[in-house]
Amino acid sequence: MASRPRPQMCVLTICFDDYVMPLREGAKVMEMMAKAASCKYDYVSGRVQLEGQQPRVELRVISADAIDGMREVASGARAGGVRKLEKLK
Repeated sequence: MASRPRPQMCVLTICFDDYVMPLREGAKVMEMMAKAASCKYDYVSGRVQLEGQQPRVELRVISADAIDGMREVASGARAGGVRKLEKLK
């Protein structure tokens, strides 16, 4: 039985934080973040003050082999064999 091809992966940077995920999902997040604006939320009053700046978002395509300390695992085999990344112990 042939194994499934590994999905293309990406590193998505939002402001100064990096996230690794499949390219398809990264592109969706990037598209959504293009519509976002920075704000300050007041937890006491529940009011939002718009600052109006778009967050810095950057997407870099990487090879799945470039990810250290992670392994791909299958879950929900009966539900279509969803694949996810899991941190190595």
